[in-house]
Amino acid sequence: MIIGRDLMEFLGINIRFSDKVIEWEGATMPFKDKDQSENGVFHVDEPEAVQEASDRIKQILDAKYVAADLEDVCNNQEQLDQQEQQKLLRLLRKHEHLFDGTLGKWTGTKVKLDLIE
Repeated sequence: MIIGRDLMEFLGINIRFSDKVIEWEGATMPFKDKDQSENGVFHVDEPEAVQEASDRIKQILDAKYVAADLEDVCNNQEQLDQQEQQKLLRLLRKHEHLFDGTLGKWTGTKVKLDLIE
């Protein structure tokens, strides 16, 4: 594949002849030897952020999802008195389909959450 100079500049691909390395998004790959065939392949590790995201997705997909026992959840809220636990149970039962143990996909409008540590 031939990549033009303008695209390499836009993508931030840095071809360093000084140490015979190509750098892109923190990953580096050495130049092939002059006598290397076109079939020679180099492996470049994924950037750490990509690896972390992949691990997180795998953990989510591999998790075992079961329906929540809403009554048990509410009874374990020790900071709530019995009346508050019952109000919480009524609210959760109103939306019980959200706790059926299946994964879904958000189809609503885009949401941005600003978290404070």
